[in-house]
Amino acid sequence: MKKKTCGISVRELREAWQGLHDELAKAYWEAGSTGVKDSIQAFSGEVYEILTELNRADFSAKSPALKGASAKLKNSVGKIEDARREMDRTIKTVKTAAKVADALDKALDASAKFLI
Repeated sequence: MKKKTCGISVRELREAWQGLHDELAKAYWEAGSTGVKDSIQAFSGEVYEILTELNRADFSAKSPALKGASAKLKNSVGKIEDARREMDRTIKTVKTAAKVADALDKALDASAKFLI
């Protein structure tokens, strides 16, 4: 049974963030310079922290873990939007950039639905 929280299931939220993490891993290997790889790796680390919080939280009740995961999401959205602008500038392969941007949109959309 999928738990729905604020219009989106926790599973859907996790899948959106995992999709972003997977696309960043692919983009890392396609990046040309060390600087771009470092930027992607830092961004991927932020996404990984969100995934860790989502996996750790008990979403069956309004627990402190749920509040912590929600706070982490809220704090990370601004960083992620900044990182998105940087990714758009640094990822040179249009196809890869489009996949990362699409995954980012899905993760942010899922987060917005979750945090409502």
